[in-house]
Amino acid sequence: MKQYKHYGKAANYLYVIAANACNDYHRKYKEIVTETMPEQVDMRADKAEERLDVQMAFKRLPEEVLEVAVLYFLQEQKQKDIAVMLGIGLPLVKYRIRRARELLAGYLGDGG
Repeated sequence: MKQYKHYGKAANYLYVIAANACNDYHRKYKEIVTETMPEQVDMRADKAEERLDVQMAFKRLPEEVLEVAVLYFLQEQKQKDIAVMLGIGLPLVKYRIRRARELLAGYLGDGG
């Protein structure tokens, strides 16, 4: 703790630790669990059917896009914070958010 220097929000620090722990686990076991999606994917959705469509659309996203999409759309994290959490550049975060929007629009526009 003596070497710790506060550079930002503590939540970001914890997200980085959690992301690294998850990456280490998945690298070790090579298994991706997709059943851990939040139960209420879209709080504004009026119908359970719409929430299910959104949840299924999220499950279809590629892994690297899904990671950013969940942090941005569901957890409402800022783009800069996501870049720090994932250890990637801000332009890559913006690209993945744009790609997620395109894919989700296509999945939901086609009826899921």
